[in-house]
Amino acid sequence: MLLLTNATAQKKSKRESKEQQTVKEVIKSDISGTFRGEPVYTVVDEPCSFTGGSGALMKYISKNIQYPEVRCCRGIQGRVIVTFIIAKDGSVQQAKVIRSIDPDYCDKEALRIVKGMPKWKASKLKGKPVHQRFTLPIQFRLM
Repeated sequence: MLLLTNATAQKKSKRESKEQQTVKEVIKSDISGTFRGEPVYTVVDEPCSFTGGSGALMKYISKNIQYPEVRCCRGIQGRVIVTFIIAKDGSVQQAKVIRSIDPDYCDKEALRIVKGMPKWKASKLKGKPVHQRFTLPIQFRLM
């Protein structure tokens, strides 16, 4: 009976170590690089948020976007996707375009808008502020 119990305990221990390894792999997949020597997360307990919420973010973008007549005449429209880091202090860092529609203007305008954003509410993991990667589509539409 003791041998059976010992074998069961070994199986349980192997299963737990596999589960621990799986958890470590999931945590690694939630990290998208480093910023200032610390991990940048994609999945956190409390995600970062623009001050005032998503409605305020959309209002900020629409109020600040500049779409010149030249682009309207050429019919350039679409969505620029920008990725950036919200640092522990809520500041926007390392903004870059990951989907382009017009490198000469629309991409630069999207980056200008993102880099000029006020501080966000920082994300938290296990109750502590952490850096988080955020991806934002910015629509350029002819009216």
